[in-house]
Amino acid sequence: MVHNYRLYKQEMKLFNSYNKKMLRGFKVERTFNAPAEEVHVLVLGESTTKAHMGIYGYQRDTTPELEKIKDELYIFNDVVCSNPPGTMANLKKILTLANTEDLSAKKLGINIVNIMKAAGFSTYWVSNQLILGTNDTTTSVFAKQADKVQFTNTTNSVTYDEKVLPILEEYLTEDVDKKFIVLHLIGTHMIYRHRYPDEFDKFQDTSDIPKRPFHNKKKLAYINQYDNSVLYHDWVLSEIIKRVKGTNQNATLTYVSDHGEEIYDLKDLHGHPGTAHTINMYKIPFFIWTSDKRDFSKYLNNKYVSDDTIHTLLDLFGITFKGHVQQKSVINDNFVEKPRYMGLKEI
Repeated sequence: MVHNYRLYKQEMKLFNSYNKKMLRGFKVERTFNAPAEEVHVLVLGESTTKAHMGIYGYQRDTTPELEKIKDELYIFNDVVCSNPPGTMANLKKILTLANTEDLSAKKLGINIVNIMKAAGFSTYWVSNQLILGTNDTTTSVFAKQADKVQFTNTTNSVTYDEKVLPILEEYLTEDVDKKFIVLHLIGTHMIYRHRYPDEFDKFQDTSDIPKRPFHNKKKLAYINQYDNSVLYHDWVLSEIIKRVKGTNQNATLTYVSDHGEEIYDLKDLHGHPGTAHTINMYKIPFFIWTSDKRDFSKYLNNKYVSDDTIHTLLDLFGITFKGHVQQKSVINDNFVEKPRYMGLKEI
């Protein structure tokens, strides 16, 4: 605990120092002719495992809205979070050049917000995650580097992600040619019953849940509540996509969850504790929507780790600089798969 706290303080100091420097002299280039107006949206999910999503083959229809538009989405089938599963451990790698192989200060110091600012984009961050203080979490530091920041969940653990929708609408309608917007949702984070309003309390029966020896009434209720939170998350994501599509601009939307979750499927536990891991804590949803005619179908079965997401985003946005590595982008012909681990076990 002492070691991890010291490491956390060191990283916070690093992130804040780069926030002040704003990467002066940082240069980027466009890899294709950029349209006059464009908007790119990155949606960060929370604690959502693909194992409980209907669009990934789950037996319950937990994603009916995404199912309606699945032909418009590039849904990647084999993406896992980095090791170990956890919000700050994974987001700092999703948002920066750092990954599991290299957590050096040089890599941690360059993040997607500052890259987009260097490319001439106005940057926005909207979060429905609980914030303890303006500098209390790594993601808060990333958020504060955006031109405009709003936190919608400051005091209450019972919060619904629809809070971000009117703010997204406001940002989308601003008279700015190039926009990069990050939406950090609370998703399906514990406590699951606090993640959806009553009208999404659909799954109440337990007869369709595959039985396990350790199941009881309370644990089956947790599964129902989690699935209801996924159902609501599905609706929120569909509403976000509708609003981005409605701009009629050149646009992209990328969705990735920070990590997955175990919900009494493979082990007698729920959540993502550091003491016992299951594959469901690593299996995460990852999809892309674009307004243009690019076709990513041939990449959908690539084995990917989300700690290299920043390289995929740069390819998607048509942006490059000396730190961009094509082999780490899942939508690049030069992509190279790398080993993926759950603890010490390769997956």
